[in-house]
Amino acid sequence: MFYVSFHRITPPAPGSPDMTLEFVVKNDASRVASILSYDFELWVLADPNRTSSMFLSKLFIDKISDLSKFEPHNEKFFALTWHYTPKQLQDVELWRKASAPIFEVRAEVCVGAIWPGHVPDLNVSSFAWERVWGQNGQQRGWPIRITYPLEDWVALLNTIGFRNLLLHEFPLPVFPTTFSRAAKFVSEAWDHHRAGRTDEALLACRKALECLGFDVYGQIKVAR
Repeated sequence: MFYVSFHRITPPAPGSPDMTLEFVVKNDASRVASILSYDFELWVLADPNRTSSMFLSKLFIDKISDLSKFEPHNEKFFALTWHYTPKQLQDVELWRKASAPIFEVRAEVCVGAIWPGHVPDLNVSSFAWERVWGQNGQQRGWPIRITYPLEDWVALLNTIGFRNLLLHEFPLPVFPTTFSRAAKFVSEAWDHHRAGRTDEALLACRKALECLGFDVYGQIKVAR
């Protein structure tokens, strides 16, 4: 049986549209095993009780992962690629309701295994589909559950430069260097908005507008 422990989500490399979900996977059995085929799905949950969930995307084994041969009780680095879209990120933003996003990876793999036989020098081969279980400390379960820290998720979206879907399709122009203070407060407003801090987001927007007024008119106090 295979168990995985979640490590982190890495943002796309320059020029790449893909995120990477990183894990450590363990062949927790007395067998030599290889993953021959796989099916990984990424879902987002509305709450920890799984009262409702939504499919986001298929996941694909990253080329840097070597799953060709696991010795008994062997561990390896393991990465899944998410070919994300702005629509999928927007869905996550709506479903997480200003709290930490909760993901599920529903994973099944076709495993070719060689088991030690009861007779010396006689091994038994098998081929079967298996579920990949998640492991967090001593807890194990299927599907693989990932509650991603809110601060890390906000930082990830900020690195990507994600905005809500409307503003992604119709992006704001780049701020001129003279408007750098306003741009700074707009960035802060997005960080507060993603974290569900409505009052702080509105205050940052107001500061951005005040800075624009000063930069345009050259006056510290601009009439409303």
